[in-house]
Amino acid sequence: SSYALPILGEMATLWSGLIFVTIGAFIAIALNRNKAGDVQEKPKEKVSLSYLFKGITIAFENPKIGLGGIVRTINTSAAYGFVIFMPMFLADFGFSRTEWLHIYAALWTVNIAFNLIFGVVSDRIGWRNIVIWFGCVGCMICTLMFYYVPYYFGHSYTLMMIAAGLFGACLAGYVPLSAIMPTLAPENKGAAMSVLNLGAGLSTFVGPALVGIFISSVGALGVIWIFSGLYLFSAILMKFITVPQELLEQSAKMQLTPENK
Repeated sequence: SSYALPILGEMATLWSGLIFVTIGAFIAIALNRNKAGDVQEKPKEKVSLSYLFKGITIAFENPKIGLGGIVRTINTSAAYGFVIFMPMFLADFGFSRTEWLHIYAALWTVNIAFNLIFGVVSDRIGWRNIVIWFGCVGCMICTLMFYYVPYYFGHSYTLMMIAAGLFGACLAGYVPLSAIMPTLAPENKGAAMSVLNLGAGLSTFVGPALVGIFISSVGALGVIWIFSGLYLFSAILMKFITVPQELLEQSAKMQLTPENK
């Protein structure tokens, strides 16, 4: 967007997004599929209405799954909320729209790299440890940096890029949830992942909604502290999302079986 906006303008840049959607759809449909004979098809179970509702009811039947969904909702809520008010807030300190777009791009670029890093590291030092300390606590601290870095250092583009990169890295600290959730429900892995996906979708609503509700009454500082408090709350919730040792061992054995290699 930072490169397209000066040339195309707002509306044309928005419509140009269809190009990337089309390319992504083509990759998913035409290129990213199994070739005949690569995978032995297994008989598919008939999907019933009750099984579809399992993606909702499992959050109540297994409270840990429900808590995981809440944690995932909190995960990226601030990242989507920042889009609503951070450009105007940073403008007060001399940041241009282009600089904000670069800062936001840095956030997600670093996030992509650390999605891979934390996916590997979590197997060594523990899934919950990564989520709690790097994800929850890390995001709590980095969220505050988005306010206090410009407040104390003014128009420091470099420091804001660093803050955005650190926040993007900490957002990736929630990646092990994708391994924790199905492990909590080995017999209903699909339903457990549905709750995780629901949380991911809700975050795109919750973040902007919180900004819309509170920005006029508590200002940017208040909204920042609300998001920071939510990350602390997610750390507390993670203390209750424990994976029994036998399930961890069972999951590890399943990953080592020939069909899963």
